[in-house]
Amino acid sequence: MDKKYDSQALLVNISTDNWLYTPVYASSNLNLIFFYTSTGKDTKYFEHFKEGNKSVFFVNGSSTQGEKLIDGEIKLEDSTRGLVSLKAYKKHLTTEASGKVVEQIQIQLQQNIS
Repeated sequence: MDKKYDSQALLVNISTDNWLYTPVYASSNLNLIFFYTSTGKDTKYFEHFKEGNKSVFFVNGSSTQGEKLIDGEIKLEDSTRGLVSLKAYKKHLTTEASGKVVEQIQIQLQQNIS
């Protein structure tokens, strides 16, 4: 993926998904990886990270624009009981996953500022 974006880009991939759904019980174990670039460039790192290459080296191109590159891995476990549709359960997982990704990005940004 050499595609460049005009502005910030957040790329998320589900690397492992084990889930079970019935109308009265649903559970899931998801492994998510994410990559954030503040300028929309350098999305090539996400492809290496997504393929399981943990040894990704970020190269500083001496940019004066202060590009931020953030990556991470999140494990999401969920167990839901009660009457729930598959569509509603997928929406629930999406909401949980997006909240965790945003939380991790905020934590890493705060650590970089400190």
